[in-house]
Amino acid sequence: MRLRLWWIPLLLALAPVVGRVPLPRDVPGYFLPMREATARCVSRGEMPWLNPFNGCTEAWFANPQTGLLYPPRWTHLVLPSETALTMEVGLHLALLALGIGVLARRLGAGGVGVGLAEAAAWSAGAVLGLVGMLNNLEALAWVPWMLLASRMEGRRQVPALAAACAMGWLAGEPVVWVFGCGLALLLGLRRPRVVAGLALGLVVVVVQLVPFAAWVAEGDRGTGAVAEVVAGAVAPPGLARLLVPGVPEPGTGFPWIGSLFLGAPLLLAAVLGLRRRPVLLAIPAALLFLAVLPAVGGEDLYMTITGGMVRYPSRFAVLAVFCLLPFIGTGAETWLGGGGRVPALILAGLSLALVPLAGGALGVLLVVLPAGVLALAALRAGRTLRWVALVVGIGAAVVAGWPLLGLAPPGEGPWPWPEMESAGRVYTPPTGPHLRAWLGAEPSRWRVWPVGYTNIKAGVSLVRTEAPLAHGALMEHLAAADAGPAGRWWLDTLAARRLLVLGRPRPGGELVPLASRGGVWLLDNRRALPEAVLWSGPPRPGAPLAPGVVALSRPSPSVVEVAVVTGGATRLSLALPPLRGWRWTVDGRPAAPGRGPGILQVVALGPGTHRIVGRYWPPGYPVTAVVSGPGLAVLALLAVAGFRREGPLEGEPRPAAE
Repeated sequence: MRLRLWWIPLLLALAPVVGRVPLPRDVPGYFLPMREATARCVSRGEMPWLNPFNGCTEAWFANPQTGLLYPPRWTHLVLPSETALTMEVGLHLALLALGIGVLARRLGAGGVGVGLAEAAAWSAGAVLGLVGMLNNLEALAWVPWMLLASRMEGRRQVPALAAACAMGWLAGEPVVWVFGCGLALLLGLRRPRVVAGLALGLVVVVVQLVPFAAWVAEGDRGTGAVAEVVAGAVAPPGLARLLVPGVPEPGTGFPWIGSLFLGAPLLLAAVLGLRRRPVLLAIPAALLFLAVLPAVGGEDLYMTITGGMVRYPSRFAVLAVFCLLPFIGTGAETWLGGGGRVPALILAGLSLALVPLAGGALGVLLVVLPAGVLALAALRAGRTLRWVALVVGIGAAVVAGWPLLGLAPPGEGPWPWPEMESAGRVYTPPTGPHLRAWLGAEPSRWRVWPVGYTNIKAGVSLVRTEAPLAHGALMEHLAAADAGPAGRWWLDTLAARRLLVLGRPRPGGELVPLASRGGVWLLDNRRALPEAVLWSGPPRPGAPLAPGVVALSRPSPSVVEVAVVTGGATRLSLALPPLRGWRWTVDGRPAAPGRGPGILQVVALGPGTHRIVGRYWPPGYPVTAVVSGPGLAVLALLAVAGFRREGPLEGEPRPAAE
């Protein structure tokens, strides 16, 4: 019997026809406006090197989440954004399921087992939960193909692995990509060829890899975010979510992971499949160890292992579930053949014991029904009942996972804060636990509090960014501005004319209320300085301003021009993070601005009229483009040569000629 179910997620392409779009978690406020902003910039004939609307100007191309070089995201250039996004989600769920199915077949599963593994791949809570963190889903979709390519024989191994490696990187989640590369190195055949394939893949994407490395080096990642790491870990009781949907996660109310649910029948099949290759159990076990480690007092060890680069340890729990999926195929056939009676009773009993943790009547049903059928099938002989247990298990996973797609009508209505437009930058307080809890209590609050990149469509600039990395100098500047009255100078030099605060401000302050919506107040900061300012001496708190005329313009997102007229020696400060990649000229001659406090860049000027121009290129560009181009050509040549004469895949018989 041949059962193939990988194609079912492609039916999501029909969702926009009935007025529904997948909009869970970060998609409406982060990924969708990110895709739209990139597409608009490219459609104007501009390269989106920078984003001037967030983080006082942040690196855009260097962030792989923006997906400028990732082909599946190019549909946003030609299709309505909601339609392109829906196709993007469906395509990657199908790609992941197909890859899991091929892996299951390589492990020895027949047609039935392959189909069940594919269905588990697109219905598992850990996978559907990644739709809300879209770059994670898209990078994960390439991991099975990286592993499959590493197990190939013959001349096609190198180009296939290089292509999967490059696509995995361009999908935009470095942690998942590193995981895929690690699996390929650990489990691949012919290690030198695996290394060559991964190296060629890196050459292809070096044009973005180098700017990314510079972005990380200048960013705020490191070993200091211990509290955030601990909050993002999985407490040991949270592992019950493998068997029970809806188990609440302690912490901020904004858990990184939405679900780990597999259910007793699917988890049983994975366990039975791993019994054939027990040594591979070490991989998901190690990943679960990392996911739990900070929650049990091992935060220092976790920081040492990860270098502080992975802020949400629960990501490792998702990868652990991913490692189980291919084994569902062989394990399901072991179960249908009459094996696994004792493990089935253990998992069924454990699931029933955890029923009090299930959320609501539906959660109870999704635990009790699969566990009950599983226990009955284990106690009574008969293949039919064992079939029913697997079908019920898949059904429970689908029902539990469906809400994670977040299918909702597209469109959010007009921008709710017209008072912000054309008024300079907007300051918002840091998103601490109180604000996160307030936002999480009611979805409509995301409209009145700008999150992610929702501000870009309205042309509103925010001093903060919710990108995975913020420039270190910006974070230092914001930390000083967040100090309240003591940080007023720092706030003013951010060029933030508007402030958004939660709750009614106290009367009589220097910040003037302009408008309020939904418990949020917009204030006018009349002491805010412009982005370009003249100073009599070095910029610092209490330093006097210098007389003169300053006009700043942005001909494009990556170009800044400042015209200055001054009667004496002055210092010009620019409130722009000192990103590596700016090239400056003063009156046509190359110049290197000095570093001022926080994000301020300082240029010393004499009396007279001056023209200061800054142009941004990603670090290493265009040299890296010259390297990536030939790398892509080599990949294409190797692919043509290798796929004309396909070598056998692992597990297939060799031709007699070999």
